Amino acid sequence: MLTYRGDRRERDGDRGPHGEAEGERDRGPERDQGREPLDLRDHLSFLNDATTRIGAAGDMVAIAAQFAAALVPRLGDFVSVHLLDALFVDGAPAPPAPGATASSLVRRVAVAHDEPLERWQALVPEGAVQIMHDTSPCHEAMATGVPVWLDRVTPDRAEAMALSHSPGDLYPLVAERAYLAVPLVVRGRVLGCVALTRRPGRAEFDEVDVLTVGQLAAQAALGVDNARLFRGQVATAAEFRRGVLPTTPPTLAGVEVAHRYLPANPAVEVGGDWFDTIALPGSRVAIVIGDVMGHGVRSAAVMGHLRIAVQTLAALDLPPGQLLRQLDSLALQLGDDHLATCLYAVYDPIASTCVIANAGHLAPMLVRADGRVEQVEVPSGAPIGVGGVAFDTAEIPIGDGDVLVLYTGCFEAMHQVHAA
Repeated sequence: MLTYRGDRRERDGDRGPHGEAEGERDRGPERDQGREPLDLRDHLSFLNDATTRIGAAGDMVAIAAQFAAALVPRLGDFVSVHLLDALFVDGAPAPPAPGATASSLVRRVAVAHDEPLERWQALVPEGAVQIMHDTSPCHEAMATGVPVWLDRVTPDRAEAMALSHSPGDLYPLVAERAYLAVPLVVRGRVLGCVALTRRPGRAEFDEVDVLTVGQLAAQAALGVDNARLFRGQVATAAEFRRGVLPTTPPTLAGVEVAHRYLPANPAVEVGGDWFDTIALPGSRVAIVIGDVMGHGVRSAAVMGHLRIAVQTLAALDLPPGQLLRQLDSLALQLGDDHLATCLYAVYDPIASTCVIANAGHLAPMLVRADGRVEQVEVPSGAPIGVGGVAFDTAEIPIGDGDVLVLYTGCFEAMHQVHAA
């Protein structure tokens, strides 16, 4: 491990006959002044609480913020978390291995300290993007993939670090302070770095501190990488969804169509919901809505298969119950774990009737022209993918000015909230 002592690099082999490093000899017990004995139970409790806080955060910035907040003031007086700027770009390649990050743009995503906010807010603003200069221990840590620390940042080194910093004067933040830089590494790839400082008079960082910060950094890096991968999946599924679902309501004779997609959970923007309106012979209109169980790319892909299958079957002008039966058989060919609810209706504007078959979906609502709201009574049926079941139909009258409302699980969630 490469470490820093004072303003001089030292390797583990540069030690005296008694195991002491040059520069540490003859320092005696004063080196341990200011240190408190390690309370193992308290230490484990701290690690557990910090890990829980980091793991509970949902996105990359929130994870970094919880990570930084957990380190102050116990492990540092000032903490800054930096992530590769490329992590925030959809479609960017996977993060590089150590050694390939020296010239990478990094973004300061979280800052925590126990000093007045105005002192450092302008000097180290969150969101700032920069290239780590080779005078920075963070540069060294990201290039080597191992922690780097200084017992004391000498004035000369502080001036060198300040020369490459923008905006403001970095010198008072680092001069005469203990400094620790730990890379954020996961699956052999570097995602960024965390930097900690301690004011003069406080004990320098030791091996226990480095191991502690390293353990929390590994937890934070794993969370950041998982959040990055999840965001990539959501972006892919969203793009897929935009490509397969209608963007504007179709113009059909005898019926006016309107639709809207609004995620019930902002954290999960893409699922397996789909809808369609399909023109049929005799001015009739097929209306379909479905919901594949689950979220993300897999559900979106299954949704695409089922939507195309419904369009193909609708072109055969099958009765609603028979269409769902055929769709159920096709879903079984995709796999026995592909389940979806689906409601298929055929509206005849000339006869003012609507024939509906249901495969486990939520019953539609009917808003009459006079303002009355009715829940349509339709057989519930089994979800698509169960196999070997029949789908009964119901026929309801729909007059001029009536509105038939089909929806997915958000209405069910709202009903649960109101019931509670």
